[in-house]
Amino acid sequence: MAITRHRILACVAAAALGAVFAVGAEAGAGAKGRFHWRSSAPLITPSAEGAQTYAGLKDPSVVYFNGAYHVFMTTAGPDGWHMAYTRFKDWSEAPKASVVSLKQSGVGPGYRAAPQVFYFAPQKLWYMVYQSGPPVYSTTANLEDPMSWSAPKPFFSETPAIIKASGQEAWLDFWVICDDENCHLFNTGDNGNLYRSQTPIGQFPHGFADTKIVLSGRRDDVFEASMHYRVAGANTYLTVVEAIGPRGRYFRSWTSDRLDGEWRPLA
Repeated sequence: MAITRHRILACVAAAALGAVFAVGAEAGAGAKGRFHWRSSAPLITPSAEGAQTYAGLKDPSVVYFNGAYHVFMTTAGPDGWHMAYTRFKDWSEAPKASVVSLKQSGVGPGYRAAPQVFYFAPQKLWYMVYQSGPPVYSTTANLEDPMSWSAPKPFFSETPAIIKASGQEAWLDFWVICDDENCHLFNTGDNGNLYRSQTPIGQFPHGFADTKIVLSGRRDDVFEASMHYRVAGANTYLTVVEAIGPRGRYFRSWTSDRLDGEWRPLA
């Protein structure tokens, strides 16, 4: 998957979504280097719409489909964390686009956060992967209807032993990416570890197992919000993980020629 400025989004204020994108790099993928970044003003901000009042919007997953940008996000409100959806044809329209809560869809009420949305071609279905404690997913055949998402289903029948061994049984910010043979589910745990589980692509979304730690470091160096991409035009995968530094949160990156291979530091 190619990475564009519309696919890399971050929360640039506690209550707003903003675009963040690279404008120059001193090294290509696979080599360590320094990168220059530029951020826009907030693109999508909380507003009171009917019964929905949000204090913050974050964790966007952006899909460009059928001439429009479809944005799925975490919402922070008086009743806790949930998810919402908006769409628009151009980013200039984003500030005025209606934000629709997904509580009334099959996703339902309760704790829901950190969505990742993608199209799974073998089944001709859209998947939304998100956290509800453990990792869960919903599906739809119609991305343009936010009320069409199915009820959440778990990927695992129980928490993997290696997650329990951390002592806190915390796993979050789930991300699915597939190669030609397997689908891989990555997650962090706010504990310095990045985990990966896998299942044969023909069994997806069932059969995830063999959960392993694939990156490990200080808690603040490998914190949460991992994202994983294939770099277009190259036999390279990119992993980006949020870290915490003296001046706040930032992202670190690694590359590999395989999703189940060794991850090499990039920046």
